[in-house]
Amino acid sequence: VNKAWNDVMKDEAIWQVVCEDTHKWSNGDEIPSSWSQFYKQNPVVPIDYDTVDAAFDAVSSGPLTESIENNVMHAFREQRTSCRILLHPGPYFLRRPLVANVAGSAEVTIESIIGSEGGCGMNDPEHGMIWQQNYHKQQPLASATSMEDCSDRGGGDTTPRQIAIVDELRPSTPTLRQIFGSCGGRLSSSSAAFAGLDISSRSNVGIVGCSSDYEDASERSKAYRAAFRRQCFRGPRPTALVCLETRRQNEPAVRVRRGTLNLRGIKFLHYCEGTDIWNGNAAVQVQPAFGRNGRPVRPAPPMVAPTANVVDCDITSLSGRGLVNIEGGISHVSDCNIHDSAATGLYVGGAGSIATIERTDVVDNGVGNIRNPRRGVARGHSGVYVEQGLAKISDCNISRNTLTGVSAISTEQARLHIEGSDVRANRSDQMELPSEDSGRGVNRNNRISSNGQGRPRSRHLMDSVAVQEAAGRRSIMLPSTPQSPREPE
Repeated sequence: VNKAWNDVMKDEAIWQVVCEDTHKWSNGDEIPSSWSQFYKQNPVVPIDYDTVDAAFDAVSSGPLTESIENNVMHAFREQRTSCRILLHPGPYFLRRPLVANVAGSAEVTIESIIGSEGGCGMNDPEHGMIWQQNYHKQQPLASATSMEDCSDRGGGDTTPRQIAIVDELRPSTPTLRQIFGSCGGRLSSSSAAFAGLDISSRSNVGIVGCSSDYEDASERSKAYRAAFRRQCFRGPRPTALVCLETRRQNEPAVRVRRGTLNLRGIKFLHYCEGTDIWNGNAAVQVQPAFGRNGRPVRPAPPMVAPTANVVDCDITSLSGRGLVNIEGGISHVSDCNIHDSAATGLYVGGAGSIATIERTDVVDNGVGNIRNPRRGVARGHSGVYVEQGLAKISDCNISRNTLTGVSAISTEQARLHIEGSDVRANRSDQMELPSEDSGRGVNRNNRISSNGQGRPRSRHLMDSVAVQEAAGRRSIMLPSTPQSPREPE
């Protein structure tokens, strides 16, 4: 209608400036052939879209497909071109699992806009503070000045294990999504995806994605909301925290079904009902599609086997495993902290599965479902468990897990190489692996002890230790993400 505005929208120089101002592109990056298309393929949450779900849906194509695999309902679309979703620091709440169903050689990346050393994102921690002041506007509170102030809620647990869901406040200025209305994509119908519930307070009924899955925001205290928001900006570097909490059974926060998904610089916090820790009850699930006969379907070229590259992430599942790599999936995990999960920290199973773990902390896992101990996963799981496939571990810290540190039981189907790592203070055996004579086990230059502390590898665990030391609690190793309170007996 407005010819002048139409000319502005077609001006590639305008789109270049917008891409630079929103940190989608910086000096040294490859210059795109079309700046407007580059802007659309690299959405920023919450600037372009309110929620991570809406941004992920915008970069997907084709109809929504629903299928039941291993008694678990999966809904997904297809990602046909390479794209990237950038997250500003702050908490984000998923309405349903993110299912990567990537076609061919395309890659989907979800990363924090504040990157880590080595390259991803924008290496400017001060930006997080500015973003906190401008977008996550906080009202003064008279109570709960720290996570510990909230620890007496729910069941009296002295450790701050609660999920406090944030009712996000909108910015005072129009977002770019409102200004550039032609960017396309389907937006969320409301900001309800930012709403959630205190998972210790209500019975477990409802369907994910429906309003009945989430409690009214007025029922959540300001102290809880402030505590969760503050957790994202705690420590030397602000971060994005992605949380999935659902009453449906055995649903992961992220599932890689086909193709390559890159996760960088994000904290994941997961909770679902159910006890199937093989087929869905995990924060990150790397698992191919299943056919009608219940067997995994191997992708045929040019399609790529489900592959997850997880870098600089903090992963916790309050109901199941941290990361599951199964049925021919491929995972590359580096500089991560997998901790305080109810079950195994990292599980590898199924013929052809491959997991590479480098400079990663796998600590304090196997604590059981503290929220629902009667119906949830019981306590007692390993840090890393290899049932089938190959796991290569180097320069890692695998400590204080409630069963073994590292286990590879099968001498015929499991292969485990571990080098230069700390395996300490696990509850049962420190390591169970095939003998080197079998050619399936390699154990070199590791520091193995039934007590002591492993040296932190990831910056997430280092930051957690630094925060506790600054607060004068050197003897307490608290998790670096908020946890759920114990459900009342």
